[in-house]
Amino acid sequence: EFSHVEYLFTQGKYKEGVDFLTSFIKKAPSEQRLVAMMMLADFYADSVGDYPKARRYWNDIVRHGKNINYPVVSAARRKLSGIRKLMENAADIRPEIDRARLHSVRPGSGLTAIQKKELLDDLRNLTDIMENRPNYYERHELHYLSGLIHLKLDHPSQAHRQFSRAVSLKPALYLHLPVLRLSQSARTRWMRDLGNMI
Repeated sequence: EFSHVEYLFTQGKYKEGVDFLTSFIKKAPSEQRLVAMMMLADFYADSVGDYPKARRYWNDIVRHGKNINYPVVSAARRKLSGIRKLMENAADIRPEIDRARLHSVRPGSGLTAIQKKELLDDLRNLTDIMENRPNYYERHELHYLSGLIHLKLDHPSQAHRQFSRAVSLKPALYLHLPVLRLSQSARTRWMRDLGNMI
């Protein structure tokens, strides 16, 4: 049954694959349920970039399998240990990323000079992180936030480019963040701006 899910994922039918696994988990016997949960956790980490959801699944596997000696339980423990290390290694850059997230989702369309400067500083910081930390495990988030900032700054072509890079890193990111809608909006604004130039 899991080959069907792998097929769906390789075909880009992410929602269908998630729905299948979620339904399967509700009725499957213990070991198969844990394997399905592991598939979902890995999918959320590797293809969606939703690490909190992946961690919840890995934690559930460990909790449900604590008295069982299944290989999937050991694998979930290793994944949790690995993500903890990645998070610890990124602790020094989290404040800059969190600040950029806060500024990029600030409501309102008009920017004050101070807000524009903050966004430009955030963009510089995100670019520095991308250049200096090429293996940062949430690199897709850096591109997504850069896209949001470019939208705020009315740079639709750069926004579209950043959203596209985020999706190239995590093809099912749209299950977690509105990246496809924002990318399309940026592209539409970009094309409109090009049309106004002609």
